[in-house]
Amino acid sequence: MEEQHGWEDLANVIGRARDRAEDADDDPEGLDLMMAEGLGGLDPFAKVPIDQANNVVMLREAVAGVRDGSLSLEDYQEAVEEIARMARTGVQLFASEPLKQRVAELPEDQAALIWQTGEQIALLKEGTEKMLAYVETQSPGDLDEGWAITEKVMLDLDQLQDQAIIKARQFQAEHVEEDNPG
Repeated sequence: MEEQHGWEDLANVIGRARDRAEDADDDPEGLDLMMAEGLGGLDPFAKVPIDQANNVVMLREAVAGVRDGSLSLEDYQEAVEEIARMARTGVQLFASEPLKQRVAELPEDQAALIWQTGEQIALLKEGTEKMLAYVETQSPGDLDEGWAITEKVMLDLDQLQDQAIIKARQFQAEHVEEDNPG
């Protein structure tokens, strides 16, 4: 069953890469989706639809607000900086030797999804940094280009998480049948 947990871990890692900051206060430290398996039939692979994800909504509202003048540059910067900080941390994590060593031990398809996630996190860093440049430049191009990159990354991360969840569910279904024949 070790590989099953690998797929669950992968689905969860990709999901956290996309929405790690989403209402961190709502989840006690250390709580993750794997712990939910035995709780009232909760789906351990459940996720928020991308159009409702807090980070996506927060950034979309920040961009709209700064464009129409209903949001101050300081509040815009604060919202974008929250995601930029996560992206910078993610880039450091994906460059770390412990992560590289752990991923090297995984099956090729799992490792590929993890490295694709790392590539998206690097693009998220690029997009949010471009969005932050808007605070200094006031150039609509920085705002538009940064948001376009960032929004695409969030959609791509959502699709990567979907792929990991599908594989985890397939693996789980195959092994539950093997463990419980008849």
